[in-house]
Amino acid sequence: MAIISAQQALYQYIYSQIGNSITEGGDTFNYFVRPPENQTTPYIWLNIQTLSDDGPRDGFIYNLFAEFTIVAFEDVNRPSNSTILNGQLALLKLFTTRGLNVAYASSGGTINIISQTLSSVEEGAENLAQKKIIFAKVNINFTVSF
Repeated sequence: MAIISAQQALYQYIYSQIGNSITEGGDTFNYFVRPPENQTTPYIWLNIQTLSDDGPRDGFIYNLFAEFTIVAFEDVNRPSNSTILNGQLALLKLFTTRGLNVAYASSGGTINIISQTLSSVEEGAENLAQKKIIFAKVNINFTVSF
């Protein structure tokens, strides 16, 4: 079994929870680590950073910062804000649990997800080529022992 980083193990854990897409309130969001440039339907993409690590070599505890970006396109038939809200709700239902201690078997060994707590939510809009995108960044802190 190959050794992988805590970041990569967390990517695997998050994918195990979301899969290729997630649906909430009738809106389906495709999930990407690297979104394609020509995407036209709502999607979520993810970036993970390591904030700190601590502990002996056989039991490091990592604090990881996961930034999920939820993207929707302006729609004349429906307010994009309601689509973005559904994306936020889908993520919060999956990843903001108190008292969590879940063992997840990744491709590089078992990791324990000790906690996953909401750090912040930030919303905005941006013009991209000829389309207006509405987005929200949902920031979640994960504590992982690996």
